[in-house]
Amino acid sequence: MRAISSGEPWRGRVVVIRPDESRFPASISAAPVRLRKGRRILHAVLTMEDITDYELANHDLQERKKHEAMRTMVAGISHDFNNLLSGMVGNAYLLRKAVREDPKAMRRLATLEEALEEATAIIQGLVVYARGEEDGSGVLPLFPFVKEWCKEVRSQLPEGVELQLQLQPGHYPMRGDVALLKQVLTAVADNAVDALAGCERPRIAVSFGPEEESAVPEPLRGRGRVARLDVADSGCGIPGRLMERIWQPFFTTKPQGNGLGLTVARENMARLGGVMTVDSTEGEGTTVSLWLPLAG
Repeated sequence: MRAISSGEPWRGRVVVIRPDESRFPASISAAPVRLRKGRRILHAVLTMEDITDYELANHDLQERKKHEAMRTMVAGISHDFNNLLSGMVGNAYLLRKAVREDPKAMRRLATLEEALEEATAIIQGLVVYARGEEDGSGVLPLFPFVKEWCKEVRSQLPEGVELQLQLQPGHYPMRGDVALLKQVLTAVADNAVDALAGCERPRIAVSFGPEEESAVPEPLRGRGRVARLDVADSGCGIPGRLMERIWQPFFTTKPQGNGLGLTVARENMARLGGVMTVDSTEGEGTTVSLWLPLAG
């Protein structure tokens, strides 16, 4: 109608609703057709093109550019922090020699060294993410790994938080890097604990076991057996309007958050060949699902 009323060609993007009420983006071009002589417009020619594939490809391209920029930034930060940690680890080693006759000082030093080891592991995970390295080729038995991880989570939970476990024993070999998987699990557990702030009955439920092929996400279908690890919290949940933003770098709803935890974890899951999904209901809680492809 704009092309007819103005007499000028028009091009734009619209959302088209199909008879089944599904929607798709389309590019529409309209041009007026005039009499050979005169300015009278007889009708307009309208063309429409489904641009779903184009918009998906453009979105993927923008996401890749965003993550490449973030990797460059993370590489610089991790390099600087790694240098600082190296000096701290070296000085802790020298300090151990100096205070070895003082039991109280040795206990405090042991606590410091544990914190330095954890910080070093985090930095190493960021280095792997920044370099875009592929995961290792070792085969990891998932059930004992998950069982041991649950013990660590239980020992570090704040007082009053209940941990429920539903782990199905079995042979679940996964090819991948232990450090990458641990980084993913650490980020998921940290988010679950943070979500429990102010919760009357704080609870984290962990379930693990095989999953039917019909239930796995599309990228993993037809690729063999898949194990699923769910970490569910009874926290505040994520508002629906924010769900699409949880994967964006630096997006966070936590006052002290940096917005990198889930982003890096999702990228590392992809390097492991797996998929991470999030299901959340505001006021009820959040479930993070890790879909892990099995070897053999």
